[in-house]
Amino acid sequence: MGTPIHQWIDRMRSAHERADQDEFARIRAMSQAERVEALHAACVTAQKVLDAMTPEARAAALAHRDPLPESSVKALRRLREEAARRAGH
Repeated sequence: MGTPIHQWIDRMRSAHERADQDEFARIRAMSQAERVEALHAACVTAQKVLDAMTPEARAAALAHRDPLPESSVKALRRLREEAARRAGH
């Protein structure tokens, strides 16, 4: 008999959390120059993907917006207001 689904989900979640932590640690350890190079590589790849698209698909991709959830917008507004108050003192 197979593994109960809740155990499988817990194992998968733990494995993904460990992988995320490893990736975060790798990125935190990068120098500024390495981060700039990684950003450059991502931009070059994104441009290649856009170049490979049909004009219609490219236009749709460039027009797409992924708005922040309202809770994040409110949190950012609150943080900006707090920063402005602190700067005013």
